[in-house]
Amino acid sequence: MATIPWRRVQTVRPRSPAARWINLQGGDSMAQLGFHGLIGVGLARLVAPGETQEGSVRAESSPKGGVGSRDEKAPLADPARNLRWGLVVGSILPDTDFFLLGPLYLIDAQLGLAMHRTFTHSLLVAAAVLGYFRLRSGGGRDHALWSLGVGIAAGLAAHALTDLIVWFSGVDLLWPLGLLGLPSWVNFWAGHVNPPIVPKLLGAADYLAFALFYLYVRNRAQALGTDLDFVPRVNRYLQLSVLLWVLYTGLALTSISASLFDIAHYAVFIVAFLPMILQTTWRMRTTLSAPWQAATPAATAAPTAGRR
Repeated sequence: MATIPWRRVQTVRPRSPAARWINLQGGDSMAQLGFHGLIGVGLARLVAPGETQEGSVRAESSPKGGVGSRDEKAPLADPARNLRWGLVVGSILPDTDFFLLGPLYLIDAQLGLAMHRTFTHSLLVAAAVLGYFRLRSGGGRDHALWSLGVGIAAGLAAHALTDLIVWFSGVDLLWPLGLLGLPSWVNFWAGHVNPPIVPKLLGAADYLAFALFYLYVRNRAQALGTDLDFVPRVNRYLQLSVLLWVLYTGLALTSISASLFDIAHYAVFIVAFLPMILQTTWRMRTTLSAPWQAATPAATAAPTAGRR
C-alpha cells in the first residue's frame, strides 16, 4: 500500500519529544534561504513584471501606504512594487523561526531542527497574515498596503510548498490543526534516509544559496543604478558566502559527526547570515521592487536611494 503523506501528529507516540517531532518530519532540515529569496524574485517577475497604472498616485495619497511612501528609500509608491518586494520578503521570513529555535539547540539540537517548518511554514498562518493586511488596508482600499500583504502571504505559502517538495523533509502545512489531533503534516519523503554525508553537504550549500542571492542583488542594483550605497556591503557578503561554502564543503567531506557539523553550521547561520540576508532585503528594497522592464538606469523610474 502506498504511503499517505498526510500524518496525524498524535498517531505515533515515540518515547521522547525529539523522537516524536523527528518521526513526523523525517529527512533533513536545511534552510537554503538564498534559494528561497531567488524563488521570491522569480515569482515577482512572473506575477508583477511592470508598474501598476497610476499606482504612485494611489499609494502616496494613502496615510497607510506601508512601504509605499514618499520616502525615496522605500520600494514605494506603486502597489506593484510592494507586491514584488513582499514576495521576496515572504519567501525569506519562514526561516526566521531559527531565531526562536536557536536557544533550543543548546538543550536538544535534534528537537530544534525538527520543530523547524511548523508554525512559520503553515498555510493557515499565511492566510492569517493575508487577513491581517486586508483589515489594515481597509478592505483593500489602501492599494499599496494590500499589495504588500498579498506579496508577503504568497511568499510564505511558496516557501512552505517549496520545502514540501525539496530538502527531504516534511512540513506542518496546516499548523496548528495537528495540536488538535487533526492531520497537519505532509511528508513526501517519509521513510527516505539520506547517506550521512548528504545533510552535511546540504548545510554547506546554504552558503552557496546565499552567494547566488547576493550575486543577483548586486548585479541587478548595478544594472539599475539603485541602492548603490549598499552594493559594496552586498559584495562583501557575496565573497564571505563563497568562502564559507568552500570551507563547509571541505568540512562536510571529513569524518566530522553530523551533530558537530550542525553546531558549527547553524551557529554561523543564525548569528550572522540570517541577519545579513534580512538586512540586505531591507536595504536593497528599491532594487528588489523595481519593474522588470527597467534594465538600465536610463530606463527605470525606480528611486535611486543609493546614487550620489
